[in-house]
Amino acid sequence: MNMRKVSSTAGAIPLVAIVGRPNVGKSTLFNDLLGQAQKAITFDQEGVTRDRQYGIVSLDTLPEQGPTTLVLVDTGGFFAGRPAESAPSTVAPGAMGGQALYSLMAAQVALAIKDADLVLLIFDGREEPLPYDYAIVQYLRQQGKKFWAVANKIDHPGLTAAAQHGRQLGCAEEDYFVVSAAHQQGIGELKQRLQQFAQQGGTNHLWPQSILPQERLASRLAIIGAPNVGKSTLLNALLKNERALVSEVAGTTMDPVEGHFDLFFGPQSKLIDEHPLFPTAQEQLWEEYQSLEGTVVPTAQISALLTEQAVQEEFRQEVFERPLEEGRSEDGAFAAEASPNATTNYWRSVQIVDTAGIRKKKLVQTPLEVQAVHRALQAMAAAEVVLYVADATGPLGHQDRRLLDIAKEKGKSIILCLNKTDLLRQKFKTKQEQKTWLKDFSDFIPWPNFCEVVPISAAKNLGLGRLKKALAETILIRHQRISARKINAALFELVEQQSFIVPHSGGKTFKVRFATMIKSTPPTIIIFANCKRQIPLTYRRYLQNGLRERLGIKNTPLHLIFRKSGDLRPGKGKSQGSAEE
Repeated sequence: MNMRKVSSTAGAIPLVAIVGRPNVGKSTLFNDLLGQAQKAITFDQEGVTRDRQYGIVSLDTLPEQGPTTLVLVDTGGFFAGRPAESAPSTVAPGAMGGQALYSLMAAQVALAIKDADLVLLIFDGREEPLPYDYAIVQYLRQQGKKFWAVANKIDHPGLTAAAQHGRQLGCAEEDYFVVSAAHQQGIGELKQRLQQFAQQGGTNHLWPQSILPQERLASRLAIIGAPNVGKSTLLNALLKNERALVSEVAGTTMDPVEGHFDLFFGPQSKLIDEHPLFPTAQEQLWEEYQSLEGTVVPTAQISALLTEQAVQEEFRQEVFERPLEEGRSEDGAFAAEASPNATTNYWRSVQIVDTAGIRKKKLVQTPLEVQAVHRALQAMAAAEVVLYVADATGPLGHQDRRLLDIAKEKGKSIILCLNKTDLLRQKFKTKQEQKTWLKDFSDFIPWPNFCEVVPISAAKNLGLGRLKKALAETILIRHQRISARKINAALFELVEQQSFIVPHSGGKTFKVRFATMIKSTPPTIIIFANCKRQIPLTYRRYLQNGLRERLGIKNTPLHLIFRKSGDLRPGKGKSQGSAEE
């Protein structure tokens, strides 16, 4: 596990773990304390939460104490001291893989308890504590952990007397709380005590690097893909920390699992920090047009694009012949660039979210899986870059293509992580077999690739250096501002090479007057031309693909907005609008 000591300020933040047996309301309490009703999936079924879920809680309910912060950890159902084979069968019913996941879930809880400064032991206050509750208390005492007892599900006064049975767990009077997490009753008192506790600070222990960003946040990533293709394994490999459960059981991940890791961007990191200004008002667009009028010519010297055959051969060699070990070192792709004597910090943090596997809609049947898929799509919408993980040894089909199309439509940069490539090489050893596989794959991903394909083996930490380099390049591309001169030179060349007759224009050909970039993340270009609505879809695609190639926009969609040439002059129409693609 990669551990790194954070600054004294971050190290003083206390970590509070929520622990208890299954189905006692841990995730509901977690959401209440965070103030985010949908942070963790809640469902009336045991074993819904499996991975550790972290959240930052800001507390200011006692003004005289001053505001403070703590890290809260939600955990799965825990049966302390019980081996997997003797745990109740309800730990992971049905599709959860039976008791096979119990030992993995228990290990996650144990890690949360080990790191915690305080444990909130939550139990069902409507009944007397069960032997499982006493076993957790014994485990916490053996670990030397301070804990508070929280009697949950006391949602009306008639249950208050029953909640007193929980005092038998042996905690101090002031450390016993009666709440109804589902109805947010008693939460205020608990928050006040937590604020007082957080004022004391944490134990300043070594924190896993993945919990909090260590540098300025550069971007947000989402790991998307079908079930059981290695998404959680990739998350753990990038975080260098066992943040997510890894199992051969499809559907192991339900809640999105968040973490952070650092990337080296070099001197170009300033592109991420500067937030460039773009011309948006008509006066600004007109002024930029006048500064370039008559000075831009087509760039005839642009090199020819690679042929489809050359691209496919290059990719075949990368998948089947070049050693994945090139990217095995932790940050091998950037180690040579990071000078140990540098006074400028070129590292930035990125947030990454692992998500549940998304199956075809007709196969998603249970309400729990519907929630999990919904959270996965929400994570995609919130991200800037999508790491789409595919199993190289399995077939790629319509569902994979549909998910990639959704990411593209939402303006996300896409990197296709071809996982288990080491097994692919064992499966297809002759060049003929490799070419057959390559043909099937190229039918799935049109050439030249819209998204970069990176061969990896997440389980063996192979190819991750190449992946990190592709990520850094993609994030920089999303943040760059391309000069209007370069855009117009490329666009004029494309229009000269291929144009079309504008419908109902008396035979006039399509012509461009001016174009410039008005937005990044994703890059968006406004084009002033002699028509804006009669542009065929195929021609818009031609311009998008040509500009993307000539302007070096890799792995990222390019949005084009078309306006009439007359709209460029101030007072003559709109400067912006929805992208026409």
